[in-house]
Formats: sequence, structure tokens, C-alpha cells
Amino acid sequence: MFRPAIAAAFVTAFLATPAMAEECAGKVARLMVEWTEFREPTVSKMEVVTEGQGKTHSEFAQSAWDHYLYKPTEPAGGPWYLTHDGTMYQSTDEGGSWVALHSFDKQDTREKNIASVEAQAQTVENAVCGEETLDGVAHETLEADTHMSEPTEVHTHAKYWVNKETGFVSKSIITMQQPGFQSTTTQVASPAPDLTLPLPE
Repeated sequence: MFRPAIAAAFVTAFLATPAMAEECAGKVARLMVEWTEFREPTVSKMEVVTEGQGKTHSEFAQSAWDHYLYKPTEPAGGPWYLTHDGTMYQSTDEGGSWVALHSFDKQDTREKNIASVEAQAQTVENAVCGEETLDGVAHETLEADTHMSEPTEVHTHAKYWVNKETGFVSKSIITMQQPGFQSTTTQVASPAPDLTLPLPE
């Protein structure tokens, strides 16, 4: 006697699926664009697996939209890179001293980056949204494919874990494929309200 109710529920779920998928795709697109805006100081641990080249680990710290530090942790011993106010610096002694590498128009670079992400966000497809617990904290998961054709053909599959209470992106796994190259970057991020980065003279 429960079959009519089950059938009705199935039909309702089936009819809702396209709308839900469209809503999910919109969430992914909005997150991609919003993620280009600096929100708060953050420290991220990153693992990059490149096909045919192995695995590397690094740390990325950002205290402002134009002030960030990259340092390799495995293999260790590589140069650190610091960007501040439109200039990139390099340190070969773990931050003891810095040498300016080059300067650039930070506002123009930022605007071009945002435009590129906005264009990529318009290609979202195969979006899937859900919920998972990450380190005991409830997160919304957003997952989708995107692609770009300029300056080269790149296909990307990304999954994001978004803290349901704060909106903070705690984790992401992004796989990029292009002719002759594939890499997967896993990034685990944490808010760092007391973060202080060097200010090279």
C-alpha cells in the first residue's frame, strides 16, 4: 500500500534533480568568483602531485590580497618567494634576506585574474553538492568540472569543502589537465588572524 507514495516521491525527486543541479552549479560558480577576494589572513598546507614528476609539499601564507609568502617544505631547501605591493622577492636563506626579482602592476594583474576566473566559472558543468564532516566540523561540499581554452586548453575538476557556519574554504582538491600535463593540488587551509609576513625594504 506504500507503493503510490514511493512512486510519487520518486517522481518529485526526479523532477527536482535538474533544478537542484542548476542551483549547485550556481553555487560553485559563485564560490570560484568570491574566492578571488581576500577575506582574512590564512595559512595553507599544499600537496601537488604531478603526473610523471612525483609529489611536493609547500606552505602558502597570505596576510592581505597583495601580500603572500610561498615556501617549499618537501623537498626542503628550495627558495622562498614573497610577494608584496606589486613586487616579488626571493630568499635562499629561509627568510633571512630577500632579493627583488621583478615588479608588476598589481591592480592590473588582479583584475585580469578575476576576469579569468569569472570566464572559467561560466563553464561549470557536472556540479554535485553535498555535506561532509571535516575534522569534526560540518562542511558543505561543492564539486564540478570547468574548462578554459585560452591561452591553452585546460580541463579542471575541483572539489571544495566550505565550513557551513563561517563560509571558510577549509579544503580543496583541484585536478588540472592539459596536453601532456596533469597535476592534482590538495590544499588544507586555516584562518590565521595573528599572521605577520616579512616586509622587505
